[in-house]
Amino acid sequence: MGKFIEDDWTGEELDLSQPFYFVNGEITSKDNLTKETITVYYDYSENEYNENEVKEFNNVEDLIDFLNNEINVFEDIKNYLIKENHIISSRKYESYAEDYRKILDKIKGER
Repeated sequence: MGKFIEDDWTGEELDLSQPFYFVNGEITSKDNLTKETITVYYDYSENEYNENEVKEFNNVEDLIDFLNNEINVFEDIKNYLIKENHIISSRKYESYAEDYRKILDKIKGER
């Protein structure tokens, strides 16, 4: 017979003989959280990069397609913000597009 306590998140009865989570000082059922595994990358200086910050490409053409697409997205966002009179916010997206254009020019220059 297991020990039962109140789940801190739901108030339901929680059987402590079954797997559960201890989260910031609270006890809750495993059903209340979703576990997700992420990949973390480290460089030689031990800087950490989340998987959302790292994109792998199999060839330069895929990178060029990606950069062109992102430039178009940034331009669309910038134009929308200008249309909505958010000029200052639009500058950030213009800067992103310009940074990607420089990378694209560098790649095309080295081909």
